[in-house]
Amino acid sequence: MSAWRRDFALLWAGSAASQLGRTSSATALPLLALALTGSPSAAGWAAACAALPHLLAQVPAGRVADRCDQRHVMLWSQSLRLGGTLLGAAVLVALEHPPLWGLLLLAAFDGTAAAFYTIAEQTALPRVVPTRNLNAAVSRNELRQHLSLLLGRPLGGLLYGTGRTVPYVADALASAVSIVTILLLGPFRRTRPTAGRTGTLRAAVEHVWSDVYQRRSVGLCAATNALFQGVLLMLVVLAERQGTPPLQIGILVAASGVGGAVGAVFAPRWADRLGTAVPTVCGWGWAGLVLLVAVVHRPEAGMVAWAGIGLLGSLMNVAVSAHRCRTAPPSLLGRITGVSALATGVTAPLGALACGYAISAYGTRTVAVGVTVVLGFLALAVTPWGPAARRLRAAAPAPARI
Repeated sequence: MSAWRRDFALLWAGSAASQLGRTSSATALPLLALALTGSPSAAGWAAACAALPHLLAQVPAGRVADRCDQRHVMLWSQSLRLGGTLLGAAVLVALEHPPLWGLLLLAAFDGTAAAFYTIAEQTALPRVVPTRNLNAAVSRNELRQHLSLLLGRPLGGLLYGTGRTVPYVADALASAVSIVTILLLGPFRRTRPTAGRTGTLRAAVEHVWSDVYQRRSVGLCAATNALFQGVLLMLVVLAERQGTPPLQIGILVAASGVGGAVGAVFAPRWADRLGTAVPTVCGWGWAGLVLLVAVVHRPEAGMVAWAGIGLLGSLMNVAVSAHRCRTAPPSLLGRITGVSALATGVTAPLGALACGYAISAYGTRTVAVGVTVVLGFLALAVTPWGPAARRLRAAAPAPARI
């Protein structure tokens, strides 16, 4: 096995363990909050404290990843996560009724540390994997993410049912495994400094905006992430109103994970063939899938559409991430990754809130039609025609040397 394949396998395995452990503990935390307080709002706060700091830490994490050795950032991040999860387990053992605010602070701390690890790992990828293999490597990372969600969520519930401290202990063990894999990594390849680019947040934003392909893709993902939160809520409401059993609703919700995992397997080949047409294909595909729900308006159609949305989402994620790794100046890759993650993630809660009110006011079919129309306009906006198509191909930067 070549050195880079060994290092990528170690990086992949350590990140898989970390994601699985964090997903399990994040799933168990709202259950623990509900058990301690009996309040659904407390469970909501628990979920928010696990997710929101992770999102807000993306940009500062990118700055640190650009300025520091990525391996050191990953090592410190996982070490802090290990300490936090062990502290959480100790508190639950020592106190029968621990203060909820303390557990929420630990969740926010864990989410912040996890963000620094994630950005550092993504920034390290082009220093580990040769440019020609980036599509395949990114697709495997995308598959890892979907498998972690599919396995981690039920595992978190199972572990919590065994004992309230068990998810924290399992997360700590996962962090320990990740630390070992980081220590076993070989030295990362050095990157050549890029002339004309300084390592500032403004330069990162300017790079994303000046790269036509990346600007279209990030804008499309930011808008669709908001819409898809509404689509998921709409599908759950539709299934509940039509008397679908809870088990089938759970399968429906998990369909995007299955579709995403399948999409991650085939994404490298599809991304290579489609090239800069990936946003266009995904935009029109998403519009067609939601149109299916608007026309058929049955949970079965919703399951097919939700799986298809996940499949196309994997294709988009792999294509954009590989493009970013190939073309971004090495001194800016962390910041560019953080800016993109913040831009595409911050819209999701707003979309869920807006669609919740819309469903209450107009019903699920009307919302499905409305989302289809918006997706159609978005697909049209990212579809290049004539001279615009030539400009898009010409604007794609040459691969960065790594």
